[in-house]
Amino acid sequence: PIVAALSVGARKMLKIFGDHFYIFPWQEGSITDWNNISADQCFMAGKIQGMIHSIEQRETKDTPELSNIDWDGYIKKAKPVNDKIAEILEENRELLFQVQEELNEARMFLPGIECITDEDMDPKNVMWHEEKPVVIDLECLDHGNPVSHALQLSLQWAGVTLCDVDPRKIRAFFEGYLSEYDNGFRDYDRVFGLAYTWIEWLEYNIERSLGEYADEAEHRMAEAEVYNTLKRIRYIRDMEDELKKELEL
Repeated sequence: PIVAALSVGARKMLKIFGDHFYIFPWQEGSITDWNNISADQCFMAGKIQGMIHSIEQRETKDTPELSNIDWDGYIKKAKPVNDKIAEILEENRELLFQVQEELNEARMFLPGIECITDEDMDPKNVMWHEEKPVVIDLECLDHGNPVSHALQLSLQWAGVTLCDVDPRKIRAFFEGYLSEYDNGFRDYDRVFGLAYTWIEWLEYNIERSLGEYADEAEHRMAEAEVYNTLKRIRYIRDMEDELKKELEL
């Protein structure tokens, strides 16, 4: 259940007076309130993600791309530009290096498979009408590892973005997911380090907050997201043991 962009003259992306557009058919419905996502909605989200992953699976021998973020370099870069960013990075330096290592270890443990994935199928990109879901914004459709995407999406639907996870919703997500697609992998607790991919979103926003050519509004927006993302990373660390138990499928 998706809403795909319309084709106009055999093209989906349209360039009009120097700007680019996708045109979509009107879709009745609304996104769910992030504070009130139900277990049933998590089940349906997992089910849809499983349907996407089941379209095509293939073996791959590609070496996983590892994270190699130089946190000390960013601390040094931030000091003369934004002392607040430098300070909060310094306070979390040890944690950031630790979770980066755990993220890389998890990626190395992933099974050698890939399929069609929608990495951005979080709650803001699913509309609901009469309790039926439809996926919008397919810009991030790609090939990727289904284990990685399923774990990260289960946490997003369970509330990690708001730092308020309901572990039961993780179970609901995977019940829906495995009802549509099952590659036999069950060691999700062993790849929990994938939950720390937030460090790459953190790096992106550090770059934005220190960017020489960004305007003041973008600097403020990026700085706020640096704080929010660090808060999520610390929250995941505090909840790690409890969340791993829910991933013992």
